[in-house]
Amino acid sequence: MTKLLKFEWRKLWRQKSLYICFGIGLLIIALSLLSMKNIFNAVDDAMTTLFVSLNAGFTSFLGIFIALFVCQDFAQQTIKNIYARGYRRTTVYFAKYFISLAATLLMAFLYMAFGFVWTLMLGGKVGSLLAWQWGTLALQLWTIIGFHGLFFGIGMMLSKTAGTVALNLVGVSFCFEILNLIFVLLKIDFNIKQFSIETLFTNLLDTLIVNEITSQLVLRGILLPLFYVVFFVGTGWYINQRRDV
Repeated sequence: MTKLLKFEWRKLWRQKSLYICFGIGLLIIALSLLSMKNIFNAVDDAMTTLFVSLNAGFTSFLGIFIALFVCQDFAQQTIKNIYARGYRRTTVYFAKYFISLAATLLMAFLYMAFGFVWTLMLGGKVGSLLAWQWGTLALQLWTIIGFHGLFFGIGMMLSKTAGTVALNLVGVSFCFEILNLIFVLLKIDFNIKQFSIETLFTNLLDTLIVNEITSQLVLRGILLPLFYVVFFVGTGWYINQRRDV
């Protein structure tokens, strides 16, 4: 397992898509904060930009990066060579999972650090966060792990780069829009979008505006990402075990 983790780690850093997605993300953060500064004069606390930095297109680039990383061996037909070395499918599967998760969290922290420093360069000051705001930030990172589980599971289920990119970017939100439309047409009074991880991510950012977080949102912020990780990573593992290569 250790050798396989090292192999996947080296392969990760040789992937150009990682640097491209990361670089574009940094550019978007810089432009977003610059716009907020010049138009709304709203960038004055470097601590609050920790929240904003994870919402400036981060999940979109994460979906693209994970799709390219996860599907690479299937697209290049090198997955057979890895299995031929005697590695079990479960070992290969979770090696890819943990390496891509480590890269995801590393990018998240680097995004926050960049947003923090960039805000200071724009004239912002270092403020302070209340305890519940630190908790909200932790829930944002936990939600990022949920996004990773979603994107990773889809990639391992499909093993096709183009299809995985499409589903990661718009597929899930499109499904929730369709379900919501069906509920409206059937006059069912139920907010299906509350189970969308994208909606959860937005709700967590909105706590900065209303300046509070509800116990219901905290509970949803804990359980929903956990469900996404267990369901999609578990389903991806099940399908991967039975796929012909």
